[in-house]
Amino acid sequence: MGPLTVELRGGADLDHARTFLLEAGREELVAVLGRVAQTEYGLVFLAQEIDHAPEEMVWRDEDGLHWKPELTRRWTHRIEISGQGIVLLHGHSNRGKVRLSPTDTRTCGQMLEHFELAVPVQAHGYGVVGPDAIAGVFAWRDDRIPWTRLKTVACPIKIWFEAPPASLPPAPTMARQVAAISVEGQARMSAATIALVGVGGAGSMVADELAHMGAGTVLICEADIVKDVNLSRQEGAGPSNIGALKADVTAASMRHANPDVRIVVIPERFPGQRSFQILRDSDVIVSCVDGPTARHEINKFARRFLIPLIDVGATIRRDETGHQLQLITGHTARVLPDGACLECEGLTSPALREKERNGREVPYWEGEDAPGAPQIMSVNGVLASLAVTEVLRVVAGLREDWQTRHWRYEALEGELYAREPVAKGCDVCQTFGRGDE
Repeated sequence: MGPLTVELRGGADLDHARTFLLEAGREELVAVLGRVAQTEYGLVFLAQEIDHAPEEMVWRDEDGLHWKPELTRRWTHRIEISGQGIVLLHGHSNRGKVRLSPTDTRTCGQMLEHFELAVPVQAHGYGVVGPDAIAGVFAWRDDRIPWTRLKTVACPIKIWFEAPPASLPPAPTMARQVAAISVEGQARMSAATIALVGVGGAGSMVADELAHMGAGTVLICEADIVKDVNLSRQEGAGPSNIGALKADVTAASMRHANPDVRIVVIPERFPGQRSFQILRDSDVIVSCVDGPTARHEINKFARRFLIPLIDVGATIRRDETGHQLQLITGHTARVLPDGACLECEGLTSPALREKERNGREVPYWEGEDAPGAPQIMSVNGVLASLAVTEVLRVVAGLREDWQTRHWRYEALEGELYAREPVAKGCDVCQTFGRGDE
């Protein structure tokens, strides 16, 4: 592993705080309170709260903004009580690369030492945001680590680095897509890391479409093998693949479509030790799993690590006689960390998980039917394509949207519609940004 990196990750409040710092017309100060998590490549500081420095506790002169000791005591008290870390941010308006001024550097050293003593188990930081880049330092276990990335997680995701990234021309194969989503949108797609949990019927289609659309990195988490019953709906699989890992078959199909896509196969069920560690570096998670318990675990993970989640599920049911189709329905839900989660939407619940543990079938509108239930490839395809379009919205930025979206597909009625937004507030929502805690 190379040098540690630090990403400051947050939702709508962090995005609004950054905008405030840059558009205030004078130097302002905000404190970001949250918790640190370790990833494969470094640290992520998960922003949970934003506190603006009160005007009566700051003053400005030719050297910049300063604050009174009362403000330091106020923030120190908050993090001591909560056990959170703290990051102090202000803005510089100059375009291109930004840096800490000499005054910033002196203040940074003093504040990091102070906060380290107050809450040594968390990371603390001091930084500056500019229109195009960020700069700063984090303290972690007596080390000083450069701040390398700021990510605000909404629709779309926005990312800033230490310097504006170089723009590479898109591949000629993406010309038609670039005409629709722009060069910048395609560059975001090519830079994205998308985690895919489950590559059965719908998941294998999601994977194939992501490859064709130029996704940069795809993490495939799947432990099952291909069986003969899977061949009617498994994209890229044929009789010769029976007995092979679904993840390996899917990876081969993706590479055939796009040799440039980077694929990491994690041959385990989520949450396993490897998947729980590596998926926290993903930009988006697409969940195509069978039951409410697995869906619940992914929902909690996405909320804890502030990762957008796109969840897919479908079921087909016949009447009690078995002679007539009664239900063909499904959902694609895009869950943003600031909005309602799958539990709020009724797609998971304690009752559903209890039914699953007791081995009873769970109807779709309360969760997934048991494995082995009827499936139709075209129904999976509708939901998978909708899910990939939602990935495109979140990553490439087709339109700004801060809400969770829950799409329902009623195939017998020929209807696809978005449900009305619901309010967040379940127990899972309370784990916002808590990482491993």
